[in-house]
Amino acid sequence: MKKLLIILFVAFLFLNLANAQIETKYYIHEKKVLVEYYFDGVSNLELRIPYDVDEPEVSLDYEIEENGDSRFIKINSGGNFSIKYITESMIDKSKKGYYFTSKNYLNELQNVKLVLSETAILVKDGIVFPLDYALETDGRSIILKWKNYNESQIVVNYEFKGKNDFIYYVIFVFVFLVFFIYSIFQKRRSKQETKKTKMKQSSEKIVKKKKEFLTKNLFEEEKKIVEYLFAKKGKEAWTKKIAKELEISKVKLSRKLKSLEKKELIKKIPYGNENKIRLLKKR
Repeated sequence: MKKLLIILFVAFLFLNLANAQIETKYYIHEKKVLVEYYFDGVSNLELRIPYDVDEPEVSLDYEIEENGDSRFIKINSGGNFSIKYITESMIDKSKKGYYFTSKNYLNELQNVKLVLSETAILVKDGIVFPLDYALETDGRSIILKWKNYNESQIVVNYEFKGKNDFIYYVIFVFVFLVFFIYSIFQKRRSKQETKKTKMKQSSEKIVKKKKEFLTKNLFEEEKKIVEYLFAKKGKEAWTKKIAKELEISKVKLSRKLKSLEKKELIKKIPYGNENKIRLLKKR
């Protein structure tokens, strides 16, 4: 009886893993696409990723295998995890606007969500494939959804709203006038402040802008590392201390530091068996 229960339990887990739901989301912003995969569970996953992906964000331990021009994320097994990356390879421009194209490298049913840029609209009589999609909007962007998708690829033809559109021209003029009036008001107000206050505000703005610039377009853990170094005296810290205080494993920290080093945001300074990480001031 116990053996039968164990067999049934294992079979139940296997069926759940085999029928695991995959959620795929694409967010288009200008020429880049943020790709997000959410898995209930997988076994021996090999997911092909675009050649221009520098460092994907994966919530489980993984390996990247390269085969010619192809790259693969390999995961032995796991449940409830995500894979995220940013790529420019899915966007092409033509006379009929822009084309978003995503090939299906997963031989599994997926629920797919595609969010266009805020000012983008579908081209009239343009290509949208597969045809069995649902069209929605969140009030700012057009959203396309496919349920139980397992086609060879997704192709969506879109364009941006005309610059001569009257309503957008009026909005632009209105915003410009508001900004212009506000800037004059701010200048008059700043003249009434003391020199010490102005210097303090100026310093705070510079620090804030520099911090925002450094962390722009970074993944969450990369952003944490940069913000951590930014707050440290001398803008530097030992790798052991970074791993301990940010609670990041040594393997993952090494990957994140390599990614930040490629982006010329940090510099590794070796001291024996330990490295000191310094935030580059020139950035």
